[in-house]
Amino acid sequence: MASVRKRVRARVGREPLITWVADYKDGAGKRHVKTLPSKREAQQWLSQALVEVRMGKHTPSHKSITVAEAAKRWLDHCRAEQRESHNVALL
Repeated sequence: MASVRKRVRARVGREPLITWVADYKDGAGKRHVKTLPSKREAQQWLSQALVEVRMGKHTPSHKSITVAEAAKRWLDHCRAEQRESHNVALL
């Protein structure tokens, strides 16, 4: 079952911090949560995540690689394939 719930965190001497938690299970039945700043964002994110889960295309953010890691893997692949390198100025 998937849900969106409010999380209130007390902070000493300050207003409480209010966030929204999207709670869902992936295709393997493992539970995941994602915290977002508003209820609307949490509901929208959860709706999209559930579509991805049903399609078998969802990757939880903690399992996703970073842009730096993707670039490193791509460069390693190009080196292994002995591709030519070109000096290209970035705009």
